[in-house]
This record gives sequence, C-alpha cells and structure tokens, in this order.
Amino acid sequence: MDLIEDCPDEGWERILALVAEAKEESLCYVGAGPLEDLLSSHGQAFIDRVEVAAANDPRFAACLATVWGHTRFESSVYKRVQKAVGSRPDVDFHPRSTG
Repeated sequence: MDLIEDCPDEGWERILALVAEAKEESLCYVGAGPLEDLLSSHGQAFIDRVEVAAANDPRFAACLATVWGHTRFESSVYKRVQKAVGSRPDVDFHPRSTG
C-alpha cells in the first residue's frame, strides 16, 4: 500500500508483474488489493493505462473485473473501469469456486 501511495508508477509496474505471474485463481487478490488501491488513490492518472491493459490482456481484464472498491473511486474512473471490463466478452465476471 505504501508503494502505491508513495511511488504509484513503480506500483503500476509491480501490478503488471503480479498479473503476469499470478495463477488465474489468484488474479482476484491483485484486483481487490493493489489494483483497487491504485485506482482509489490515483485513478485519474492511471485510468488510460488501465483501459489499454484491459483491452490488450485478457488476464489483466479478468483482474480488473475483480476490483471491489468502486465506492472509493471517482465516479468517472469507475464508469471507465466498468466500460473496460464490460467490453471484454472473454472475461468471466463470476469466478468459480475451486473448493
């Protein structure tokens, strides 16, 4: 969280690395954790990058679909997140239980 607050560009790079390396069932932890924090604190500065990543990477789009803290986002950022996720037909919005 400190990295996201103090060095958001470095935090963004770490989020991308986590998305690339995480098991599919773990993407939700990246979305509901550091990605959500980044969008809450620096949404306007990063939403363009988030939209591009979601459009070009199905794993990132799946991660973005798990962001829960939309009440913490600026409304314009949240609308753009919804649009970025909603435009991906290959994203499963309802992760299946593995247990």
